[in-house]
Amino acid sequence: MPKMFPITLEVEEIALGRVMRLLHNTPGVAKLHFDLGDTKQRKTNGHRKPKGSFEESGADLLIRVLNKSGPMSKGQMHEAFEKAGRSGKSADSVTHGLKSQGLIQNTGNGYVLTKKMRDRLRHRKGA
Repeated sequence: MPKMFPITLEVEEIALGRVMRLLHNTPGVAKLHFDLGDTKQRKTNGHRKPKGSFEESGADLLIRVLNKSGPMSKGQMHEAFEKAGRSGKSADSVTHGLKSQGLIQNTGNGYVLTKKMRDRLRHRKGA
């Protein structure tokens, strides 16, 4: 059996397909090993954590903040999310989800927890 020599190539993204076809059709190339690395680089943007690295979900964060502070406007929710190291705009999708489930509502003064959510909090373990 012939001796194999590993060769490392770095190829530009735009030329990857063409180079792979050429290597595949070249006599003497026995195996191709792909090491594409982490193709999706997560940006930390200074104080923000990478996606998925938070101890509590966005919904839990918003419920906890609303439970402590009382009525909050959208701007105050954005500030609370940014203070926790999250994107302020992500508060909008969390707000929509909780509102759809009937766990928060918008009064004239801002968003508050509904009776349904307050009951759930009261009956949680360790509450």
